[in-house]
Amino acid sequence: MWMQDQDYLYNGDLLDDASFYKSLVGGSIGSGITLSVGNYQTLAAYSDSEWAGFPDTRKSTSGYCIFSGKSLISWSSKKQPTISRSSTEAKYKSLAITSAKLLWISYLLKELGVVLSGHVILYCNNISVNSLAITLFSMIEKRT
Repeated sequence: MWMQDQDYLYNGDLLDDASFYKSLVGGSIGSGITLSVGNYQTLAAYSDSEWAGFPDTRKSTSGYCIFSGKSLISWSSKKQPTISRSSTEAKYKSLAITSAKLLWISYLLKELGVVLSGHVILYCNNISVNSLAITLFSMIEKRT
């Protein structure tokens, strides 16, 4: 809504006038991440995907949100770089992306001196992917 007052849309070039920048950013003040008081020693993530959501390229979309305690600390929604042959494959790719981000965040928290209590939890709403993940995990356990 605050962009409607402008005569033109911002195209990404450097701005000569700082007041125009303030008008661009001013509308988003207060819409950042808010951290609530509570336990930050748990990590949980929700992962999802939309299979072949782009009709022209047939690429899927991956999305996740990661919580530390009750506070949202990271989120993403991106087009997958490759085409998935099934919804299960698209969701599995999304889980892999989310797992990598969870691992990175857990290492960062460890470096900052935050000790996580318990396991990191990763939620997915697909029975096929859950079965595939359990099968792969049991295969990896047998090899070690």
